[in-house]
Order: sequence, then C-alpha cells, then structure tokens
Amino acid sequence: MFRINALNPGQAYQRRRAIYFLLLLILRRRHYIEHEELKRVVVRRILDLADREEVNSMAQSMAEHLIQRGKMQGIEQGIKQGIEQGVKLGIERGIKLGIEQGLKQGREQWETGAKRAAILKLLRLRFDGVPDSLANEISSIDDFSLLDSLFEQAATASTLDEINLQNHGGPKLG
Repeated sequence: MFRINALNPGQAYQRRRAIYFLLLLILRRRHYIEHEELKRVVVRRILDLADREEVNSMAQSMAEHLIQRGKMQGIEQGIKQGIEQGVKLGIERGIKLGIEQGLKQGREQWETGAKRAAILKLLRLRFDGVPDSLANEISSIDDFSLLDSLFEQAATASTLDEINLQNHGGPKLG
C-alpha cells in the first residue's frame, strides 16, 4: 500500500487501478464476513482524504454490483429450476392424461366392436343368409347409440327387412 501512495500525482490512474483490483480481490476471493474489515484496512492505508473517499465509494459500488449480480444469478437459477420443474410436472400430467384418454378411447372402441359383433351374431342366429352388404354396413357404424338401436331391432325383428339402417345413411331393408 505504501508503494501505491508513493506514486506521484501523475500516476493517479495507476493508483486507482491498483486499488480497484485490490478491492476486487477482497470482494471476490475473501469470505463476505471479511469484506468490511479488509476494506477498512485498505482505506486506512490511503493517505489522501479525497482518495479515501473515492476508495470507499469504489468499494461500495463494487459491492453493490456484486450483490446485484448475485441476485440476478439467483433469479435466473430460480427461473431455470421453476421451468424444469414445470416441464417435468407438465410431462407427467400429459402422460397421465394421455394414458387415461387412450384407455377411454380403447374401451369405447372395444365396446363398439363388441356391439357390432353381437348384432351380426344375433342376426346370423336368427336369420338365414345375412347379406354381406348388411354385414358391411353394420361393421362400418361407429355410433354406439345407433348400434344399441340396431341390436334391439335385431332381437325383435321378424325378418331382415325390418332392420332400419336409415339413421346411418343406409337403406331400410323392408
């Protein structure tokens, strides 16, 4: 420190720069508990009162900058962790919802297929020679309520002509 004070006034820039780096070392390399005491040591070694005030101001500005930078890093890290947790939670919920919807659709498709098969089996048991066109028409129906209606018709009809496919766009057989 005495050598810094020994610099002539024309070398003030070098003096300020040396003090600046010394303060940076204190703020970056020493534990934060030591900062105030080490800063006081530096200030006491400065002989010129104006230089002391400048060093105090410089140290305060640097500390505020480092604190602000630390806060910003903390915020960025918090945002990053929040996004990661949100994405993970979103994926988990999406997978769960997808599985539930897939199971529901699978169940509905199975029930629709089973209903079609039951109608065709009932028609084949009750009537001789179910036309392929009627079987194909029934096999293409996806509307479960229409299939329910056709099942009832298949169970109660006296002839194939009484089976009504008009709701599906097909012909009435009678």
